[in-house]
Amino acid sequence: RIGLDIGSYNLKAVEIEVNDKTAKIINLGMKNIQGIDAVNIPQAIKDLFKEINVSAKEVNISIAGENVVARYLSLPKMAPEELKKAMEFQIEDHIPFKAEEVYTDYKIIGDDPRSKNRMQVFLVASRKELIEAKSKLIQEAGLKAQVVTMDALAIKNTLYFNYPRQDDANIAILNIGNKTTNIIITKKQTPYFVRDVRFGGETIGFLLQTKLNLDQAKAEELKRDMRSVSAEVKQMVKLSLTNLLNEIFASFDFYENLTEQRIDRVYLAGGFSQFSELKEFLGGYLNLEPIFINPFQNFSLPPKLSPEAAQADSAFFSVAIGLALEEL
Repeated sequence: RIGLDIGSYNLKAVEIEVNDKTAKIINLGMKNIQGIDAVNIPQAIKDLFKEINVSAKEVNISIAGENVVARYLSLPKMAPEELKKAMEFQIEDHIPFKAEEVYTDYKIIGDDPRSKNRMQVFLVASRKELIEAKSKLIQEAGLKAQVVTMDALAIKNTLYFNYPRQDDANIAILNIGNKTTNIIITKKQTPYFVRDVRFGGETIGFLLQTKLNLDQAKAEELKRDMRSVSAEVKQMVKLSLTNLLNEIFASFDFYENLTEQRIDRVYLAGGFSQFSELKEFLGGYLNLEPIFINPFQNFSLPPKLSPEAAQADSAFFSVAIGLALEEL
């Protein structure tokens, strides 16, 4: 099974093999696409697949951003056909788009623990043009999208596959990419809260470029090691990070008010999770020490990939791994 994560900064592809006894990464690779026009991305995908020796044509992909929404609903128990009709009204009430503008899907995730006569339903909606644009890229690359899901749900797959012993913990996952942060709150593998926030590494990169008159490459290098940066610039970076922190607080408050339970653990993923100041900054305000997700933890690596190289790139592959795990 192949997961293809088409980010705004990098393409990430991974091919895995999983059975009852083993989990193997067969091939994986990453390709920088920043600055590449959308019309050239299909060729970049072809080039990446050729570089990592992947010949299969079916892939799992994902979407994210402000045009993707997910809602956790509590509804009276009803038969599947009744639910199908009821969801037409729920979509109108809970999705901030016109019904004809979106593709939707929903899944019953179990009984509502607060009422024996109600059930929990997870609803996802995406504007049609977002899915159609991504599908077009895949088709032009000579591939077929087998599964289309959310970045957030793929990340959830990665977490529970690699860290299965979570008991009843209320878990928050922060997947911080180049442009978007996925905030996921989950318990017992059920996603109770999913939100995509427009904040990512490019925000800090642009700040460093502007304030220090740097080119992009030097700014990226500084994000990994801020020791040489002045206290004034560090303070500016922290002020910018406060925007993300406010979104996290609002998300945690919503979940805690809904469930009357506290967040127990916070996991970090995404390229910007490697920002040198981030873990300490978030941990200080959240009163929880964030844990970096290693998406390769329960996989054996291919001989051509050293553990050191895998560790260096691990933050980038949580979505791709989760996509490859879909429907296994």
